[in-house]
Amino acid sequence: MARKSLKKAYNFNIKKRWYLIALVVFLMTIGIRPDENFDISAQEQQEESDADYFVEEGQNAIFPIPIELKENVEFWKKIYAKYSSDEVVIHDGRYMGITYTHLDFAYLKDEDLSERNKERVKDRKSKEVKDYYKKILLKLSRKNLDVGNLSDEEKRVYEMYRSIEDKDKFVMDRRGKRVRAQSGQKDFFIKGLIDSGEYLSEMERIFEEYDLPMELTRLTFVESMFNPHAYSKSGAAGVWQFLKATGKRYLKINSIVDERRDPLLATVAAAKFLTKNYESLGNWPLAITAYNHGAGSIRRAVEKTNSSHLPEIINNYSQRRFGFASKNFYAEFLAALDVVNNYKAYFGDISIKQPAKVDVVQIERSILVRDIERFSSITKDEIKRLNPSLQIEAIDSRIFLPKGFMLKIPEGRKEAFYKGFEVIASRHSAKKENKKTEASDKLKEILGDSKGVSF
Repeated sequence: MARKSLKKAYNFNIKKRWYLIALVVFLMTIGIRPDENFDISAQEQQEESDADYFVEEGQNAIFPIPIELKENVEFWKKIYAKYSSDEVVIHDGRYMGITYTHLDFAYLKDEDLSERNKERVKDRKSKEVKDYYKKILLKLSRKNLDVGNLSDEEKRVYEMYRSIEDKDKFVMDRRGKRVRAQSGQKDFFIKGLIDSGEYLSEMERIFEEYDLPMELTRLTFVESMFNPHAYSKSGAAGVWQFLKATGKRYLKINSIVDERRDPLLATVAAAKFLTKNYESLGNWPLAITAYNHGAGSIRRAVEKTNSSHLPEIINNYSQRRFGFASKNFYAEFLAALDVVNNYKAYFGDISIKQPAKVDVVQIERSILVRDIERFSSITKDEIKRLNPSLQIEAIDSRIFLPKGFMLKIPEGRKEAFYKGFEVIASRHSAKKENKKTEASDKLKEILGDSKGVSF
């Protein structure tokens, strides 16, 4: 009897399973096809993505401002256009709209101190003020906080955070780096803007040639304040701040030249590098951030967070190397883009340098810079200024410029250069002939005037 019951139950389960399979097939037949569902999801996702961005009037929509980063962008605009390098802003590195105070060290210019000691004074004072506000945040983070028993400055800080709903808004990060000291850069920005006039229009043309938005050239202000001679502690060089290993993929770096320091040659390299980043990552906020953090690292961040929306990565991706600089790189770019494009509104009328006018000559045989200076009346300083890729050893004539080198000289000086080069070449040939004659004479002294030796 029990065996019959088991058999009936088994048959019922089999029939039930087939009913379920038939029902699934029926629903798939009349329901939404997978590709239709995908299209709807993609459309909804795009609409959500569009809602996450804020585009100011007159701003190029290719580089939108994510709503979450708007305060960051405003902060960097102030660093670039309001505060000079004599001023230090003490601010919250998590909520960039909150600035506690700013310190003015302009008085140090009149102090009888070395530049190094002046920096030490700035660092020491900045640390004292940072520690002061860290203590305030620590106090405000207590669960049993008595708001009525706060000092005036503590109340002021407390009010700054009133609109922030995060329950942990006063909690310090583990390494205590949330309270930051950021030096202003207004004077550096103005100098970079003035100097950029020599190259910027040609750099824009190069980017257009590579089918890239010309606005990307403003990254040079974030990287180096448009200083061709800039070197970082990590060894990055030039206006685009290429590291040696990355630079060697696209540029010559040897004992004679370091093409990272040539703004135009480095721009070609940057165009190739940014194109590769964009093709790999699919949007400009990520591609630009990858210029600072590396495309491979950003891809891992996308995979970890399952998102290609930069603010979500910033908020949810925790990795030691993905720190404040990387998280703020896109915001800094947006700020620099606005300041450069609207510099008159920030700085008034300033005299931007005109595009450099040069002639390019090809070196037909190896030559020293001092010989060019001597016989062509083109000074060493002119050669150094127009050829920033040349290493100091070449400028100081400790090594020769090689045959085939493309040398930039002041416009209209080609004829003078080639005339001087002919003199150098003839003197070199005469010198070589004299050495040959001297060698022949010495040989005659040794062997005598005999035309041969008999055995």
